[in-house]
Amino acid sequence: AASPPQKIAITGADVIPPPPAATPDTTPPPPRPASLPAPPRLQDSAIANLLPLAFRPSFPPLLNAASAAILTGLLLRLARRRWSDPQRRARAAQARDFRHLLAQADSLAQRGDVPGFFQAGRRALQTRLAEIWQRPGQALALADLTGQLPPDSPVIAFFREADLQEFSPPTPRVNSPLPQGQALLQQALHSLTASSAP
Repeated sequence: AASPPQKIAITGADVIPPPPAATPDTTPPPPRPASLPAPPRLQDSAIANLLPLAFRPSFPPLLNAASAAILTGLLLRLARRRWSDPQRRARAAQARDFRHLLAQADSLAQRGDVPGFFQAGRRALQTRLAEIWQRPGQALALADLTGQLPPDSPVIAFFREADLQEFSPPTPRVNSPLPQGQALLQQALHSLTASSAP
């Protein structure tokens, strides 16, 4: 209070007050336009069938067709498996060879070829015995038959006559052995068929 007064010089520009802070826009958004009404229905919509599938008239034929398709597939698979069975194919080949040898024996007998007839007949019996005994047919000889068949078997008698015709020198005969050989072959085949029957 006792100091002398001081002169103060103020320089510079006037201070501008700051602008007011921005306030959030609280104006409500414009109202949404009203949705357009749906077009009128000119036809009725489809009516759902509430009946279960098992009770519909079309279900039994569909079920029968599906069952037939499954059964056909199983039968085809079984037939394919049976056709490709090696044992069945081997039996079919033996039966085919057996029929061929019998036809060949008949043809040779009609031509009067005695050694050829007995050779073809013996091979036919070997094929039949191979099917029954499950052994190689061409390896079966007369010694193999004596231990498996009775001594009075027509099969053994035919094999003996076939060996006689093959290994003995040809001798002139008054009567041809072909009729007796054909009857003996039929008896041998009949005895093998009867012995292999269940």
